[in-house]
Amino acid sequence: MSGPSPLLRPPLPTAHAAERWRVLATLMAGRASARRELSDALHLRSTSVSDHVGHLVASGLVVESHRPSGGRGRPSGVLIANPHRLAAVVYQVESQSIAASCVNLAGQELARVSRHVPPQADNADMAGVLGALLDEVTLAAPTATELAGISFSLSGVLDAEARRWLFSSRWPALRDFDAAAAVGPRGLPVSVARNLDVELSARLAHAQDTSGGTLLVHWGWGIGAAYAVDGVPVNGAAGRFGEIGHWRMGGEARPCRCGGIGCLETVAGLWACGEGLREAGLEVPTDEHLAGLRLRDARLFGVPCFERAFEAMVVSLGNLCRVLFPRRVIVSGPFVANAAVWSSLREALAREGPLPGAPAADLQADQRSRELEREGAAAAPLNTALARLLA
Repeated sequence: MSGPSPLLRPPLPTAHAAERWRVLATLMAGRASARRELSDALHLRSTSVSDHVGHLVASGLVVESHRPSGGRGRPSGVLIANPHRLAAVVYQVESQSIAASCVNLAGQELARVSRHVPPQADNADMAGVLGALLDEVTLAAPTATELAGISFSLSGVLDAEARRWLFSSRWPALRDFDAAAAVGPRGLPVSVARNLDVELSARLAHAQDTSGGTLLVHWGWGIGAAYAVDGVPVNGAAGRFGEIGHWRMGGEARPCRCGGIGCLETVAGLWACGEGLREAGLEVPTDEHLAGLRLRDARLFGVPCFERAFEAMVVSLGNLCRVLFPRRVIVSGPFVANAAVWSSLREALAREGPLPGAPAADLQADQRSRELEREGAAAAPLNTALARLLA
């Protein structure tokens, strides 16, 4: 195993439980596989290690097997962390689809199902889709795995604390949707968060430096942003920040899926400029991962709809930097998978330049949105269930 996710931070009220978590994390990281190795690595007494290991084996978080000692002594025990003991069901919005994944303690996707949801879907339609996906992914998960909870990672405008999906431009008829009620009969804890906030949290958990401001901008099917100060997403608990895809662009008159006119997404969103790309001979899938593969080597400059999209994104990113003054800017999505697009974007933003006296932001491109979002969303239910087992 590569070790526990840095987002796994179970709330542990006692020093005893904290020591137990250190033992489990050490085994998950592969830094020990026997009691004596744990004692040396963690500077714990052998009796304490044996007590913690006994509890972890009894709870199913650790599996112990025995190998011959090579002599007359008792066989030595080999300790292996069991990441399949717990898993969370994570719902994600992927273009015009909803996916449900079963994610274990190592961040591995044990099962995944998805369904296309038509744009005209309303609250009742969405509730039916979510219930069916939960049934399917539960059946596909390992039978010995306990489901720790359900986590929604959603786009649009949320009331995260009330676990309500207030609005999504992908499904304009969906309004004030009670996500928890849709899956509540299963009796599992439910959490709701904005997708870019949990993605940004996961990115920062893996980062060496989280000081200052970090701006994440996703340029794909939709366009949105998240911003963190010293590693904490702004307004993340509320689920309302950074809907830049729906700010108005002067001189644009195309209707947007949100009901407005001339939004940034009508110029630069994948759903909007895909038609022009197809007319230029580029068949771009609606799935962002597949779109990134298709666009990676495509010649996009010279296609009028893309050049308009590119210029709109340059202006938008420049304006965001003038408002937020981030220390670093991460751009994700299928378009920046194209090396020529990313190089041109960096050059264009350098020409825009910061305001006098302000340092230029460090620009990064990253294609791990789906995986990091899933890891970030799974953390909340897994941490709660881990704390229960460790106590």
